[in-house]
Amino acid sequence: MNRIRAFVRWLIAEYIYRQRKDILQAQRGVLILLYHEIIDKKDARFRLFPLLCTTPATFRWQIEWLRKHFEIISMDEAEERLRNGSAADSRA
Repeated sequence: MNRIRAFVRWLIAEYIYRQRKDILQAQRGVLILLYHEIIDKKDARFRLFPLLCTTPATFRWQIEWLRKHFEIISMDEAEERLRNGSAADSRA
């Protein structure tokens, strides 16, 4: 069952990426992705706020997907690129 869920998530992510591919390929600059909570589904916060939470497994999967399509950099690197003007040439 977990493999099926993972495959369905992958299909959805690929579909969204392909639908927005032209926009994403043209997109330049530093984009910031924010996660509210990365916690296990058994945690009470996950049950209270499921739309704001991501499981550690899903987070790892999403980061792997992002690595395939974007450059992942630290906030320090993002700040440096914004300061020196190289952010506009980036796909980070």
